[in-house]
Amino acid sequence: MKPHYKEYLLAASHRFLNIDVTNKCMLGCRWCHRSNKEEAEYMNFKIKNSYDIPLDSFRKLCDFFQDDIVLCGQISDPIFHPKLDELLKIMKDEYPDKRFIIATAANLRNIEQYKKLFELTGKNTVWRFGLDGLPDTSFIYRKRQNSQLVYDAMLLAASSGIETEWHYIIFNYNKHQIEQAQQIAQENNIYFYLKRNRGQDLEESGGNIKK
Repeated sequence: MKPHYKEYLLAASHRFLNIDVTNKCMLGCRWCHRSNKEEAEYMNFKIKNSYDIPLDSFRKLCDFFQDDIVLCGQISDPIFHPKLDELLKIMKDEYPDKRFIIATAANLRNIEQYKKLFELTGKNTVWRFGLDGLPDTSFIYRKRQNSQLVYDAMLLAASSGIETEWHYIIFNYNKHQIEQAQQIAQENNIYFYLKRNRGQDLEESGGNIKK
């Protein structure tokens, strides 16, 4: 192996990794690639020809990348991987010194499903919830999201001792709820992040208010 290539691999291994672990999502978020009509043909091809990541392939990625590994779909939501429970066990038992982030905005069927997943979640794993407003507004952008269930799951994760993040995209219809959401986050020991929406083409802003 040539020296410069070895240096490249070493440098690459110390970057964080963001991966789609599946190709499934039930939401219809306006600025998601799945909802972009101009990209429809390409996205349909991409979704059709992608799949749920095999457990051994996930282990290989964990072995190679040294920094955070983020399960945040560009065309999917990680909660729909059919073996997410096994992925959580791998994160917890086989890579206890590595930090993982599960970024989700879609929802499972009921709170009991979340409870089972949270029981398998290690101290090295963060759950990041995309909830843009309180339950009565978040579904406006997160089309087909059961926002109340996502909200309840987020509070359950925090109360279970899991490091929990609330990512809140600002829209005109939810900006009046920011202060209340921040208060809820603070009371429940949740990291709170405000984000500008893509439609305004603005950079992310905000920060956590964990006390």
